[in-house]
Amino acid sequence: QGDGEGAKMEAELQARMARAAYKARVDAKLLINEFKGYDAAKDGSVKAKDFKRVLEDTLDMSTEDLSKSELKGLVRRFDPAENDQIDYVLFTNWLTVEDQLPAVEKRVARCLQALQDRG
Repeated sequence: QGDGEGAKMEAELQARMARAAYKARVDAKLLINEFKGYDAAKDGSVKAKDFKRVLEDTLDMSTEDLSKSELKGLVRRFDPAENDQIDYVLFTNWLTVEDQLPAVEKRVARCLQALQDRG
């Protein structure tokens, strides 16, 4: 159940952050461009402190909006090498694409069903 609870908390966090992005009128391209401004090595990653700064400046989501454990979880999830470098492409995809997958899957299923019904 620990895993299920963690997944539920992550889904809730993702939804909250996606709402913040929507409210701030931030799309994937704008978010990537913001991160690129902090990407000194031009390798698709930023330091954790710069990641927090982008959340605050771009999403209008202060670190007070996130609990310490949520913030740690985000850093852990998007720092696969555990070197204090956040993979902002992974983060942006998580924030802007994954939350749309259920709707896309439903549309694809309806299209496939319509094709089968015709055939």
